[in-house]
Amino acid sequence: MDLIEILPEPEASVRCVNCQSQTVDIHGYLFEGIHVLLDCTCTGCNTTFYKTLPISHDALFPVAFSKDGLKSNYSKRAEVWLAKPLIHAITQNLTIRPAIEIKQRKKSKEAILLNCLDDCFGHVYAKLWNAQLLLEKYPEKSIIALIPKKMEWLIPEGVAEVWLVDARFKEMEKYIANLDDLMKKEMTRFSRFYVAVAPVFLDTDKIDDYKFLKIEKFDLRRFNDVKPQVTFVLREDRFWHASRAEEFLNRVLIKFKWQRYFRKLLVWRQNQLVKQTIRRIKAYNPEISVFITGLGSNGTFGQLAMDRRTDNISLTVEREWCEIYAQSHVVVGVHGSNMLIPTSLAAGFIEILPEYKIPHMGEDTVMRYSGRYAMLLGRHVDAFIRPALLAQHVLHMLNFGEIYEEIEGNS
Repeated sequence: MDLIEILPEPEASVRCVNCQSQTVDIHGYLFEGIHVLLDCTCTGCNTTFYKTLPISHDALFPVAFSKDGLKSNYSKRAEVWLAKPLIHAITQNLTIRPAIEIKQRKKSKEAILLNCLDDCFGHVYAKLWNAQLLLEKYPEKSIIALIPKKMEWLIPEGVAEVWLVDARFKEMEKYIANLDDLMKKEMTRFSRFYVAVAPVFLDTDKIDDYKFLKIEKFDLRRFNDVKPQVTFVLREDRFWHASRAEEFLNRVLIKFKWQRYFRKLLVWRQNQLVKQTIRRIKAYNPEISVFITGLGSNGTFGQLAMDRRTDNISLTVEREWCEIYAQSHVVVGVHGSNMLIPTSLAAGFIEILPEYKIPHMGEDTVMRYSGRYAMLLGRHVDAFIRPALLAQHVLHMLNFGEIYEEIEGNS
């Protein structure tokens, strides 16, 4: 099942969060923002509660909680990043009322809502991939993309309507108080209305990045024909640490909410590691071009690299970054540095993977190749990798062209 019908007759089976009874009255839906909730009352114990509709991450980690917040049921694996933010947003009335713009492109009797809202860029993009599959499977229905305004540029052709929520990613975990009324009003335009299940783990071999990014990825046939280019994707809230001691210090700063006071120092340290890596790369071949992208502007890289970081994202910046990635032989970044688009477009990638992120390996990278190409062009390295070793990986990947020619020549 990839669709859940909302209109004309909603169907759902729910257990009470308090007594686990299945005799539950469902009064309707609450379009909270990231989540769509069933509004329920248990006929046995009279507990009123919400239950998440099984879409996207909620299909993997369902959440139920009483309206007073005293009873809840969810997986511990999703407690910090999904369940608690949702429960707190509703029970503590943590709300936002952003501007919501509706852009209609075509009309249809039936519509499918693809809810792409999330407080994480990568999650939004992964949800949006479902648009391609829905367009292919349901060409007769209108696909409605509900998405943060700043990601409108990724909407593929064929989507009937775009509903743009003008809020920052960090605000998205709050209850969007003006969304529910708007949604229920707009739903009445259709005879049938569905919500897409929109799984977040898709077979990326079936996803055509060009439909979203509107730019061709790096062509491996040109690997040896263009000047070698390496791009570092950096953030000023996710860091490459050279040792466990540095990582521990950062965790302490986060725990006591001191990180913002030491951010420039942490960025300086990360920049030093990147500079050391670049120097080793250029010592081997001074002609290698190096670019830096990402959010932030602290520190400088001098003549070592072309610094394309910024404090403010715009469509122009996004397009420029995509061009840089599509011309990169290798992109390098720490897990969580918004690596989905860079790894979709570049020839190869190196992801610096913290130990606590091992269960999430592969979630923020895209590998477009199989077999030996996948092993050579997609690498996850230790969180505390030294610049000398990272440079070795980069240089080995830049020699891929010779291997490619040999493999293709023998095919």
